[in-house]
Amino acid sequence: MEIFFVFVWGLIIGGAGIYAVARPQKTADKIKNFYSKYPLIHYAGDRQLTARPGYVKAIGGVFIAMSVFIIVVLFIKGLP
Repeated sequence: MEIFFVFVWGLIIGGAGIYAVARPQKTADKIKNFYSKYPLIHYAGDRQLTARPGYVKAIGGVFIAMSVFIIVVLFIKGLP
């Protein structure tokens, strides 16, 4: 049962990474809209709350790498 949950977790992380790499501008806008609802953000300037598409692509790449690592380790070693 644990192996199934780890596999699903790897797929979720991988899906988020693929979405971030495929649509970086849309993902950046969603991140900006999410954090704009916090009260303290209203005191910050406009440049404080930016998510650049290049950074979003990089984070998406890291998520994809984590997903591949989790799934590969899961199938090679398994869980004890």
